[in-house]
Amino acid sequence: MQNLIDNKILLYNSDNTISPIHDIDYRDLENIFENSPFRPMFSQYAYEFLNGKKTILEKQKLLCKLARNAEIVGWEHLNFRYGKMLARNKQYYDAQKVFSCLSASFNKLNIMNVIFIAINSYRTGEYNLAIEEFNTIDWNELQYNKVKFYYLFYIGKSYNNIGRTKQAAETLEEALKYVETNSREYVQTLNVLHMYYFEINDTVDKSKKYFNIIKNEYREMFPDIWANTMRGCHNFLKFDDAINVLCEAERLLNDELEIAYIKTTKGFLYAKNDQLSDAKEIFYESSRTIKKLRLHEYSYAANNYAICCMLEQNYQEAIEVLQEALLWNRTEYGNIVLQNHLMVCTLYLHQEQETERYYSFLKNYVEKYSQIDTIMKRKLYINLAIVSNELNLEIDKNSYLKQCESLVKGTSSEWRYYYLLNNNSNNNPIPRPKEQCSNTLYFEPWFLVYAHD
Repeated sequence: MQNLIDNKILLYNSDNTISPIHDIDYRDLENIFENSPFRPMFSQYAYEFLNGKKTILEKQKLLCKLARNAEIVGWEHLNFRYGKMLARNKQYYDAQKVFSCLSASFNKLNIMNVIFIAINSYRTGEYNLAIEEFNTIDWNELQYNKVKFYYLFYIGKSYNNIGRTKQAAETLEEALKYVETNSREYVQTLNVLHMYYFEINDTVDKSKKYFNIIKNEYREMFPDIWANTMRGCHNFLKFDDAINVLCEAERLLNDELEIAYIKTTKGFLYAKNDQLSDAKEIFYESSRTIKKLRLHEYSYAANNYAICCMLEQNYQEAIEVLQEALLWNRTEYGNIVLQNHLMVCTLYLHQEQETERYYSFLKNYVEKYSQIDTIMKRKLYINLAIVSNELNLEIDKNSYLKQCESLVKGTSSEWRYYYLLNNNSNNNPIPRPKEQCSNTLYFEPWFLVYAHD
């Protein structure tokens, strides 16, 4: 690097930053080298040199890259071991960079190596890639029940995160066959299944059954799994009981990330109970923690913080938060929710072209995917109806209201539905709710909590 600077290939400015022009020159030279026939030869010499050194920083990383470039025999196993070491240290994103170079070399690795790589893809939010990697494995070659369980468990969770929740539940039910009842893996799977069944039409009773099994039977045996299951307690417990359970769950956990997930559910309950300042503070704190520790899951807590901004009619800040959340989001569900709220924000900031883009996307989505869960349908139909009303699209508004007619009873959407249906008159059979989340007319808030995986 010093030689490059001395030879003016890189040039530092007076503020000690590299000149953009010279930086571009350097990148051009780097690209020329990458495509040069001398690259493998240089890489081999450099590999042999580094192999004899003990004190060079990031030696292992350089060795892996050089061995790969020079196609030295066994480079695949060298790179896998390095990626595995990074993953074991919870450096999942760094490990993913290494594993991405092995995608064409799975035939050189054993099945357990490929499963490890696929699980890391799941952990970094690369859900479609994880499914592709799992599908390269011949099921008949999996000899041990524990291996079959992990295969099904992680491919099932990957299905859920791309919107195939029913298939995910079926896969996890199959996974239960390969672990012992009352084992840690068994209870973990029950927890995930209770989350999925809450989202699938006509399976809420099954969700509640699994939730209560864990709540009532496994607190002492697996306190951390019990605590994580309580993320979904708001679905089955009243406000005070849910807050008490969440506080207990928080005390049982030592993991900073898991505590942030619990706090997100707590923030949701405060928001629904009209304690918006408390909710906003919790969402902000939990989103910072999650962003630091697991970036691709940041979007859920960030979405909730943005809702608080929207309820304050601070749409500009909300847009900035939502756009960053959309950048890092990796789930199908999160993508829809974020674009829904961006549609609303751009509407009230009079950004017509942006509103139209989000509106068209969501309109096409509900038309194309008619089998989405009832919560998603209801939230989308109501928000599309509100925006249609603001845009004077009367036919579209009435169409969306018609489609959500059977979905709103007893939900946070019911009062808004009748308000829109009766053309904003006072002829509403449902009393106006006291909570701002439920009585705001600008949009239907759509919170996200980490009560599904």
